[in-house]
Amino acid sequence: LSILYDATGYELPSLRQATLRNVVVSAGGAITQAAGGITPTGTASFTTGGFAITLTDLANDFGGAVALTNTGANAVAITDVDDLQLATSSVGSGTLTVTAVGITQSGALTQAAGAGTATFNGGAGAIQLTQAGNEFTGAVSLTTTGANDAAVIDATALILGSSSVGRNLSATATAFSQSGGLTVAGTTTLTAAAAATDIDLATQANDLGGTITVNSAANVRDFKLRNVNAAAGAVTNLTNAAATSLRDLSILYS
Repeated sequence: LSILYDATGYELPSLRQATLRNVVVSAGGAITQAAGGITPTGTASFTTGGFAITLTDLANDFGGAVALTNTGANAVAITDVDDLQLATSSVGSGTLTVTAVGITQSGALTQAAGAGTATFNGGAGAIQLTQAGNEFTGAVSLTTTGANDAAVIDATALILGSSSVGRNLSATATAFSQSGGLTVAGTTTLTAAAAATDIDLATQANDLGGTITVNSAANVRDFKLRNVNAAAGAVTNLTNAAATSLRDLSILYS
């Protein structure tokens, strides 16, 4: 199914036919949907310019990877009743909200400069945002429940927003900061992807239940951490400062 509306927005009707495979929607206005959901078994692509994309019907069930493209300060939101795979996507500087039961990706996700928060609600499923080309310019908030991990890679600096992870958290970037607190039931693994990586997770009352591991520790320049968990594990891989580029170190277990 291919729908092209050059000069106006488009509201998707409910599309639940068993024969529906691939869906391509391109519009010159906002892309929305009527009640009832859309259930393609193949890939789906939604493209507009400086307009919002809102695909939040609770009955949506995308069988293949979903690509999202827009520009400007316009929000993008998508919901899937079960697992969702994101294809290569480029969104504007508005907020991005993805809700599903498990979130993965087959291509990189890029936000425009100065973007709003990217919120990923994985529910009782894992979040795996591990494409090397990801570029999140807004804060990234990750939520899973139960024994489900969350992993994110950013090609440059990563801002972690308020997050709650049911099991283990893994993050890779060239710098780390935060705009909200982190609650992690299991371990936390931070990978410093470039020389002179600064890790500043001391601005919020983080609740990290397991061991905190720093990979590629030789790249770390400044390391700051605040953890309020009374049973918190140790910070590993920073014990031999002479073998690293470590400059400033601040660890507060409060």
